[in-house]
Amino acid sequence: MSAGTPVDRNDIDLAIGTLAAAWNDNMHRIKQLQAALDQRTAADLMALGYSTDEAGLIKSAIAALGKSVDVTRGQLVKNDTEDLTVFPSRVWGLGITRLTG
Repeated sequence: MSAGTPVDRNDIDLAIGTLAAAWNDNMHRIKQLQAALDQRTAADLMALGYSTDEAGLIKSAIAALGKSVDVTRGQLVKNDTEDLTVFPSRVWGLGITRLTG
């Protein structure tokens, strides 16, 4: 007898399908936000109440997220090692830890 909730094919199909769809949706949302933020300067963000450092962080975070989408889609080839989670991890809030290893 096993303990816990049994897992069957439907559970796995639902989990992988849900994650894949969310990943795709988020890649689209990242590119949309990147396009919108590319139209704004740091000064524009500061006029909204962001500090100089916050504006720079936002610009760096969306650039890293956009680059990760481009790499994933094969639109950008990276030959160097770069952790594209450094700046996004500074804006994703409390309770979320970076994947390591």
